[in-house]
Amino acid sequence: GGKERTDKELDPDPELNLDPDQELDPDLNLELDPDPDLDLNPDLDLNLNPELELDPDPDPELDLDPDPDPDLDLDLDPDLDPELWSLLKLRKSPRSVESGGTQVLVLGLDGAGKTSLLHCFATGGLDQDTQPTQGFKAVSINREDLHIEFLEIGGKEELRLYWQKYMSKALFLVFVVDSSKPQLFPVAKKHLHELLASDPRLPLMVLANKQDLPGSCSITDLHDALSLSEVGDRRLFLIGTHVKKGEAELSSGVQDAQDLIIQMVCEAR
Repeated sequence: GGKERTDKELDPDPELNLDPDQELDPDLNLELDPDPDLDLNPDLDLNLNPELELDPDPDPELDLDPDPDPDLDLDLDPDLDPELWSLLKLRKSPRSVESGGTQVLVLGLDGAGKTSLLHCFATGGLDQDTQPTQGFKAVSINREDLHIEFLEIGGKEELRLYWQKYMSKALFLVFVVDSSKPQLFPVAKKHLHELLASDPRLPLMVLANKQDLPGSCSITDLHDALSLSEVGDRRLFLIGTHVKKGEAELSSGVQDAQDLIIQMVCEAR
C-alpha cells in the first residue's frame, strides 16, 4: 500500500491535484497564443483552389505562362520619360533579396486591372479578355540571367484578408488603382496605408490604371487622393497606365512600369 501511495505523490494527475493558489507558468498555457494562421473566419466562402486557400506560402510555379513571348523587350537600363512621373524618390539602398523580399507583390481592389497588367508584363500584350483573379495568380518571367516572380492576390473584400501576410515576402509592392472610379479611392487608400504601415522601407509603385477611360483621374489628383505624401521614407513611383486588348505595343506607361520593375529587380540581386 505504501508503494502505491508514493507513486501517486510523485506523479500527480495535473487535472485533479492543482493547487488553486499556485501561479502557473504562462509559457505552458498554449491556448493564450494560438497560431495566427489558424484564426480564420469559418463562414467565409473564398471560392479558392483548395490547394491554395489556406497556404501561407503558395508555390511560385503555379499558373506560369509556359510559353512567354520571346520578343519581350527587357531593357536592363531603361531611359524612363520623367514627364510620366508625378513623384519619384530614388534611394541608394534599395530593399535586397537578403532582407526577405523575393516577389513583386501585385495588389489592388477588384476590377482595378491587375490581371491584365500582369498579362502584359509576362507576354508583351493583351490578346484576350481576362477574368478576375479568384485567389492567387503566380507568374514567373525568365530572360537569360533575369528571373522575376510576380504574385497577384485577388482584390475582392474577402481576399483582402490575405494581403498583409504576404508583405514580408515582397521585394516591392505594385498597387493598382482604377483611376476612372474616384468613389473607390478612399477604400483603396485605407488598404494601401494599412499595408505600408507593416514595412516602412518597402518600395511602392502605384499604377493609376485605365487612364484611357473618360473621366479618369490624373496621376496628380490620385497622388493627393491616396495621400501618397504620407507613405514615409520609401522609394515611391506613380505611373499612369492603360491596357487595351489587341494593341500591338504596350502603352508608354505600362512599358515604363515594366522597365522599372526590371531595373529594381536587377538592383536587388
